[in-house]
Amino acid sequence: MTLEGLNHLLQEAETGLPNGHGWIEQTMSPKAMNLVSSRIRQNIVSDRFKQFEDEYMADSNPLA
Repeated sequence: MTLEGLNHLLQEAETGLPNGHGWIEQTMSPKAMNLVSSRIRQNIVSDRFKQFEDEYMADSNPLA
């Protein structure tokens, strides 16, 4: 995945060259933060739903 306009530290940068790191005050781009947090939420919700579904199906299965 490529995030246009961000360097490898997920900061907004024009060149992406290492000599620019000292001048960038941003810790992490809001664009990158939103993407990362969205992916985390999707995976946590998906994993929790699967766990709930597995437990529910095990409890509801009359053959188990």
